[in-house]
Amino acid sequence: GSLTSAIGRMYSLKELHLANNLLGESIPHSIGTLHSLKHLDLSGNSIQGTIPYELGQLKELSSLNLSWNLLVGPIPHEFSELRDTLMTLDVSHNNLGGPLVVELGSITYLTILRLNDNHFSGEVPTE
Repeated sequence: GSLTSAIGRMYSLKELHLANNLLGESIPHSIGTLHSLKHLDLSGNSIQGTIPYELGQLKELSSLNLSWNLLVGPIPHEFSELRDTLMTLDVSHNNLGGPLVVELGSITYLTILRLNDNHFSGEVPTE
């Protein structure tokens, strides 16, 4: 199965837990319209492609788990827009890479950061 762009029409959605299903393909860009979303868990699937920058538009998001997928590329710079809400970010066990974005250090309330088993370079930003 896959997430379709229709997910973006669920405007009042506060939590979306689809861990350990058989989801493939990519995360639709329309997910950025879920402005009430607080918790997103898509871990343990076969989701491919890059992390959509639109996730940075989810100003209420406090928990994001994209671990154990087949994601590639960097963490989007737009995640800095989540600096006042994001507490948990888990992108472990993917194929992400490149330098870690400096903006990660500006996420004020981040208490859990899991980046292991990827291909990142550089240092973990602290501010």
